[in-house]
Amino acid sequence: MPNPTRAAAAHYGEETQLFERHAAALRVTVVRAVRTSSANVEDACAFAWLQLLRCQSAREHAFSWLCTTAIREAVKLDRRGKRTASLEGDELPSLVDHRHDLDRRIDVLFAREAITAARLRPRESRLVGLRVCGYDRSSMAELTGESKRTVDRQLGRAQRKLAAVRLAQKEAIR
Repeated sequence: MPNPTRAAAAHYGEETQLFERHAAALRVTVVRAVRTSSANVEDACAFAWLQLLRCQSAREHAFSWLCTTAIREAVKLDRRGKRTASLEGDELPSLVDHRHDLDRRIDVLFAREAITAARLRPRESRLVGLRVCGYDRSSMAELTGESKRTVDRQLGRAQRKLAAVRLAQKEAIR
């Protein structure tokens, strides 16, 4: 029975030739397969190369394996990018499908005004945005690299600020 450690060691040193042979073709293949930003394509290709080094898969099928891995990662990155939106700047983020009713669009405008009026810190507004997109606290902690406790504290602070703004708006209406 072949020794897997010895077989993996035999592949070391071939990475440079593999990269020179397949890097450009891999990038072209991913661009054709997934319509996403060039940054996502670069990240996906880099992820695939890293996984190849980590897993030491069979070299005779390296290009097809790289393509599959990079395409799947590019799709993941593209979907993740579409789920998040910036809450900064003058333009309203495209969180709303314009086919939806006017009431929902007005709700988004009021929410944006409330976030601006609450003067949330960038970390707080990012977490509020992730929460609006449907992420739970543990997923937000994983995405941002913060601890769950930090996410809880930041969200709690943001919720208190937003509640104070809502209360002030209700009192202004009376």
